[in-house]
Amino acid sequence: MVILKKTNASSLTEVLTASVIILIVFGIAIVTLDRTLQNSINKNTQRIETDLNELKYLYNHKKITLPYKNEKNNWLITIEKETNKKQVFILFEATHKFSKRKVIKKDYFVEIN
Repeated sequence: MVILKKTNASSLTEVLTASVIILIVFGIAIVTLDRTLQNSINKNTQRIETDLNELKYLYNHKKITLPYKNEKNNWLITIEKETNKKQVFILFEATHKFSKRKVIKKDYFVEIN
């Protein structure tokens, strides 16, 4: 016959306390991870920068005319000619509709007749 050994058991309050501590730690970890991911998504401007580079390419090859305005994926994109004394700049600007975050690219422009 098998002899059963007695095992030490935890009381109900110890189990509940340990469970609450574990839940609190996991809750804090999940909130921290969520905020970190949301911040990285909101600060990621790689997609709109790619769109601005594409527009620069199209402008350089005379496929679009100025002034240019367009809306794409909650971004308002504008291209304008800006003059400063004798210099001419082309300003490529994208502004997010909700967060008002701006991405600006400025190119020096020389007209060749």
